Order: sequence, then structure tokens, then C-alpha cells
Amino acid sequence: MADILLTRQSVLFVKTESTYGTDNIAPTVTAGDAVLSTIPDFSFDVETYERNLARESLSPLDPRVTNINCSLSFSCELRGSGTATTPPEINALLKACGFSVATESAAVFYNPVTTASSSCTIYFYQGDPGQLKKLTGCVGNVSFAVEQGGIGVANFEMQGKFDGTAAFVSDEAIPTADYDEELPPIAQNISFVYGNDSTFEISSVEVNMNNEIQNVKTMNSSAKTATNFFLTGRSPGGSFNPLIETSAVENVITNLEGSTGKNLQFVLGSTGGNKITFYLGASQSGGTVADRDAVTLTNIGFEDSDGLARYNCEYQLGAGFDTGNDEILIKFW
Repeated sequence: MADILLTRQSVLFVKTESTYGTDNIAPTVTAGDAVLSTIPDFSFDVETYERNLARESLSPLDPRVTNINCSLSFSCELRGSGTATTPPEINALLKACGFSVATESAAVFYNPVTTASSSCTIYFYQGDPGQLKKLTGCVGNVSFAVEQGGIGVANFEMQGKFDGTAAFVSDEAIPTADYDEELPPIAQNISFVYGNDSTFEISSVEVNMNNEIQNVKTMNSSAKTATNFFLTGRSPGGSFNPLIETSAVENVITNLEGSTGKNLQFVLGSTGGNKITFYLGASQSGGTVADRDAVTLTNIGFEDSDGLARYNCEYQLGAGFDTGNDEILIKFW
């Protein structure tokens, strides 16, 4: 029987790059750079030149492959490192998705950044032994989802350079991986607050950074891949789904009509070193969090949830006019 790759034998190693597009994992894979994830979905992003030329036959001519880039998508559990001042396992990925990181007052904070975001090198092992795919210059988008009865997850969609067949190593054994051993907090007692109202009964909340990723191609390179990937913009938003109750609660329809911005917060976990708080929006200085009203409802739907009526509240996040980068703050503590 031919050798096969088992998809469940998949391991990611991720490390922030010191120089864009330069492999920062080689020559030795560090066990602590391993990231626990769902089975990654790898694909090529291929551009071709179609030769639509007139001749005596109706048959097409051979196309030419002009550009090849790589995409990798996967999900990771939202959990801490176990130590309040140590960044989580997904640190390098969050930075490559447009976040800055700061350690203040026994917590690790993530805010969006306007200057060029970090890039990362990703080693994707599949099969043991099997194939190693090396991706450099990776940047991407992240969205967060929390559902009742489950856990919080971070969904990553990364794009990077295709560095040729040399970056696809065969018959490679998976190195030792050292993962954080904290259990992901269950989505219970999340202290959800919208507009200073904590009486909402919700079963899901989503936050999506909606990063815009562009790449630069040049004819001065012999490689068929882009030379750089950039985060060129973002339009963060998301949704939450409160029960429609007859008692007096925050009037979301009034907020929709008046474009009234509100603050939104929720927290996962209760154990030190394994708590994650989302502030929509906020900024921090020296570990002190300053809230601001960043959530503007953009649409409200009505849905049936096992016979119960719910709102489906869609929102966008806005930043401060003068400063920016304060539409979201994530605190690991």
C-alpha cells in the first residue's frame, strides 16, 4: 500500500518573523512554538493567463500559471497560557492579524495596530513522517466565536508566500511539540454586558476583525509568489443574539434607529492565567482599562431558537476619532 498522510496527524509551529518573509523557525524547530489547532485547511491561490487567441481550432491553448500564493485556515481554542504575564499560544498569530501586544499589571493586552503588522513563519506538518509545508511572510484575519455549551474559538485565515517546491519537504517527522496545558474555559457565566445592561440572555457572540489583505507582485523577481502581504484596512464587527423578553431591557431597536454607540464586554474563564476579557471598545494604559462606546448596531434580525424568539443583532466597531486603534481590546489575565 502506498504511503499516505493522516490529516489528524497535523501540527503547526508558528513564530514571528524578524525580517519580513524570512524563515524565522529554521534551522531548529522549537517545541514551544507549537500551536494547538483544528485540522488546518491548506490551499494554493493560483492565477493563470488564459491564452484566448484566434486560430483554426476551437480548442484552447495551454494556459500559463503566473502567480502562486498560499492560504492556511484553522481554529484555535481561546485559553490562557496558565501565567497571567505570559502571552497565549496564539500570540504570533494575533500579531500577524494586526494586533499589538503589551504586558501590563499582570495581564497581556492586545489592541489593533495601524503601523505595519507583524508577519510570521508557519511550519505545517502533516503525517508522521509526512510532508512539511513551510509558509513565510504570513499575515491574515481572525474572528472570534463564543457559543453557549461550547468554548471560545479564534478562527484564523492566513495568507503567505509560496517559496517553491523546496518549501514542501517530504518524509519529514513531526518534531516534539510543547503545548500550553490549560483547559479552554467553558462559555458559562461570561458576564455579558451591552450598554451597561447585564440582563441579556444570549447564546452566541461573534467578533470579526474583517482585515483587508493585499499583496505586492513584481516582475523583478523570478519567483511566482507575491513579494509581500500587507494588512491594508479593517472593518471589525460581529453579532450577538439576545432573547426577546417582555420585561424592560436595553432597547436595541432604539439604538439601531439612533445609531447610538454602546460599550460591549464579556469574559471567558475565572481562573488566574486562564481568563480572557473582550472589551468592545477600550484602550489601556499601565494596565488600567478605559472603556468607550464602540459598538454601533447596523441591523437587527428576528430568529427562532427552539421555539424562543431572539434578536440577531449585527454591529460594527468604530474607533476614537483622534487616536484610533481602540475599537477592541483583548485581555489575557
